[in-house]
Amino acid sequence: MRGNLMVVGVSLMLVAGCETESADGSVEVFEIAPDTVQCEGVGPQRCLVVNGEFFYDEIAGYTHRDGQAARICVLRIQSDASVPADASLYTYRQVSCS
Repeated sequence: MRGNLMVVGVSLMLVAGCETESADGSVEVFEIAPDTVQCEGVGPQRCLVVNGEFFYDEIAGYTHRDGQAARICVLRIQSDASVPADASLYTYRQVSCS
């Protein structure tokens, strides 16, 4: 059991360290759980679970299939425009992993 926890911990550290800067934003690795979950944003919705946390936004270029886990690279771009209080400061787009 302790060995499994160590493997999970090391994996999470590696994923957390997989962020690179781009001229447009930062590229991050998303480990997406196989199933969406019920969550509460502005109202009730279904969320992805990304790197162990609820993910409320959309990822342009990515279509999730329930029951299928995924590991993708995502470009996170900060909005220059003023955004409403209930909106994300970022947009997300799937990119190829390099």
